[in-house]
Amino acid sequence: MKDCSRHLKEAIELNTERLLLYAKLSGGETIPYSKKLIWYEQLALKGAWIFDQLGKRYQQKGIDYMKNEFVEMATASPFYEQYPAGIDFAKPLELLHFTSFMKQAKQLNKQQQFEQLVELCNMRLHQLEKQTHVYCMVRHLIESIRRMAFLIPTYEAPCEAQQLKSPMVYSQFLIRLQLMMLPKSAVFDIAIAPIQQQNIPFLYQDLPPISLGDGLLL
Repeated sequence: MKDCSRHLKEAIELNTERLLLYAKLSGGETIPYSKKLIWYEQLALKGAWIFDQLGKRYQQKGIDYMKNEFVEMATASPFYEQYPAGIDFAKPLELLHFTSFMKQAKQLNKQQQFEQLVELCNMRLHQLEKQTHVYCMVRHLIESIRRMAFLIPTYEAPCEAQQLKSPMVYSQFLIRLQLMMLPKSAVFDIAIAPIQQQNIPFLYQDLPPISLGDGLLL
């Protein structure tokens, strides 16, 4: 239980541990970005108790809501001083726009068309594969939105069997929150791209990959 809080605390711990490591590699360039990232995580932690309580309510009934939504930070990459071989780290960031994606995603979420939302996320993630060394925070958010949208229908049957209200509205709210974060995340990604192009895998190796279905407790 307290899965949302635990996830954020682990993220804060990891990013705090790596702050000086990246600072050394970048000559201090990464410091303000590390601090901003940690600040946002600490801010999110203040409201995490709400989702912890929601998760507890369902988990006590044997439904793993809020367990599947947050991947383990332990699955983030170990710290390396350079990108893996084969990554074209020097490739300039190709500017992408996310207004259309956000508009479509908001509409699909509102209309409860979660399968279509998963497909929309897949399309955008496929587009991001062309520049894997950058847009790390945006990719992380879209992966998270995709996973939440995928999970929503899986709770319907177990909730109905126990005459419980589906947690759909709570997941929809979380998806809306993440969509609201996308513009700032894109700005952040664009700002750190010149650092990443120096073969410094800042953020690239600090966010655990969020697959669609691996490791789910269903």
